[in-house]
Amino acid sequence: MEEIRPETLPRTRTRILVNVGTPEEALRVSLLPTDGVGLARMEFIFASHVRVHPLALTRFEILPPEVKRQVEELTEAYRDKRAYFVETLSQGIALIAAAFHPRPVILRFSDFKTNEYARLVGGHLFEPKEENPCWAGGGEPLLPPGLQGGLPPGGGRGEAGAGGDGP
Repeated sequence: MEEIRPETLPRTRTRILVNVGTPEEALRVSLLPTDGVGLARMEFIFASHVRVHPLALTRFEILPPEVKRQVEELTEAYRDKRAYFVETLSQGIALIAAAFHPRPVILRFSDFKTNEYARLVGGHLFEPKEENPCWAGGGEPLLPPGLQGGLPPGGGRGEAGAGGDGP
């Protein structure tokens, strides 16, 4: 088997943009002779980097003990769990952007479906079980109407421990 070093490959006239799934692979992929990132998916950054459901972070105080322990393991350096979310997500995005700088990076905002959110730590507490999550709730906002400025305790998609039967 012949080994080919990426830096020895000739440049093409066609722009080559790569898809980057996780911040952890960005540095390795950035060494390839590409013109940038054509698609970085925020939901992959969520799943690989943040790993905790956003409502489990904003409702940390009311989580069941086992879920609270799992969240605490991932966020132990953060007293404010919302700060963990903001910093970890922004660091994941920044790592991809920095790895490819000065080349462009196109970031697509999350289009997570409820079953994907349910797989995050604490997600099963907030997400309904749907037969076809591709259709149900597809246009559902994360925040209920009138609460775009923030979530009140106990508000949002569902209550922790309530089985995910949110409004």
